[in-house]
Amino acid sequence: NKKDCYNVLYPYFLNSFSVSTQRSLIFSKALNNFCKGNDKLNFFINYLEFNPGFVASNYFVRKSSPKIKVISLQHAYASKNMLFYNNYSKDFTKLNKYEGKKYCPSPDYYFIFSQNLKNLLNNYYKKKVIFTGLLRIDLGNKIKKDKVFIGNKKKLNILIAPSIGDEYLISDYLKKIKNSYDYNFILSPHPTNYDTSLIKFKELKETNFEFNSFRNISTQNLLIKSDLVICSLSSIAVDAKILSKDAIRLVSSNHPYYFEINEPIKVIKSYKSFSTYLKNFKKEKDKTSRNKYIDFYYYKLDKKSYKRFWNNLKNIKNDYI
Repeated sequence: NKKDCYNVLYPYFLNSFSVSTQRSLIFSKALNNFCKGNDKLNFFINYLEFNPGFVASNYFVRKSSPKIKVISLQHAYASKNMLFYNNYSKDFTKLNKYEGKKYCPSPDYYFIFSQNLKNLLNNYYKKKVIFTGLLRIDLGNKIKKDKVFIGNKKKLNILIAPSIGDEYLISDYLKKIKNSYDYNFILSPHPTNYDTSLIKFKELKETNFEFNSFRNISTQNLLIKSDLVICSLSSIAVDAKILSKDAIRLVSSNHPYYFEINEPIKVIKSYKSFSTYLKNFKKEKDKTSRNKYIDFYYYKLDKKSYKRFWNNLKNIKNDYI
């Protein structure tokens, strides 16, 4: 369309080199220094995957000691709409010795819990993928049910769970609500973005939107007490459906969709639909079976993921170390 986007894109271009890249290298060099001084390390296990700014850690950890095996765990929901999962096969190799110059550094093993990530990795990742399952689900029966007062017991509890970067989208929906006092709204942001999200949502006080937040209580614990979960990108929406809780994703035409369009979780595209849903969600129960959610998002939910994790770790150690 021949529009000049220089003023928009140039600051991001500068930021990618003067901030993000430098931060990535500092983080990776720190890992390198730590691993150099520890001869007993056999594994570097992480949730970094191919997230921006962390790929270099695969190279620098391995450079510190070739015997260290890098294992990346699937952190959360994976989708082709997340750019860092869309990579090119020509940029990857099975051979570690060629990584860092000609090829992208990658983990030696990828422990995953979903078939949709396996399908994405098949397009480019050349090393070993192992289905272990979702470790945090194994902790489900260990979640502490905090006896905390979160609001009027006669009102429905609605959990707001922003991820990283979608707090603006969610707050744009919530600022239009005129009857927030009819519900107990509970804010539980992503832990690495907690303060930024909290500052943004506190601005809603100006529109008389009322909510509570509990920094010392995990989102999973608050989820147990909730009747509805409001998300955009967050995987907490998936956790909610597995626990047979109502959950929705808020989207906007001004922001990209980061999840699969055909996923079974309900998507809200306008404030009018959002307002109608809030009024009726307790009357119109989700008829989708729990097994459909499990089949779409997970390899297995048998609370044996930790056993598969340790067994595979033992096998890798026996084979290489």
